[in-house]
Amino acid sequence: MSVASQSGSALLSRAAVIATAMMFGLSYSLSAALIALDLAGQGHSETLIGANVAMHAVGVLLTAMILPKIVARLGLRRLVILALLLAAAVLVAFPALPFLWLWFLLRVLLGASSEVLFVLSETWTNSLSTEETRARWMATYTAALSVGFALGPIILSLVGLRGSRLTLLAR
Repeated sequence: MSVASQSGSALLSRAAVIATAMMFGLSYSLSAALIALDLAGQGHSETLIGANVAMHAVGVLLTAMILPKIVARLGLRRLVILALLLAAAVLVAFPALPFLWLWFLLRVLLGASSEVLFVLSETWTNSLSTEETRARWMATYTAALSVGFALGPIILSLVGLRGSRLTLLAR
């Protein structure tokens, strides 16, 4: 393999990992606010909403304990793709499943997929870096993560809970 194709492959890998970090931040920041606001809009108590929010952390903790074994079995790339697909499926399932008790399970699954994306994207960034470039790539990774966290509330403020407000802004 030529040096040019190796550097092109490394650049593509870095772009993928940065996008993954941003998607983690976005999925967490958007879903946390959206689900809580939706539950409040349905008239559920703050205690129930808080318990539902805690399920994300349960998914994170459960996944953290078994993640090394899952990575060893499936590999980093395959597991990242599966986690992205799971997160997308879970986010689509929230409005499709009207049963509140299922939302607790969905929140656990969202926490699990988020943990996979967070840990593996950071690990991936470190593995792509040399000692000389690690600080620069970790800064880029952190910036992408922060952009993802910031995009959630921005998107929610533009789209709202029930539909697009973009047409109102254009007038």
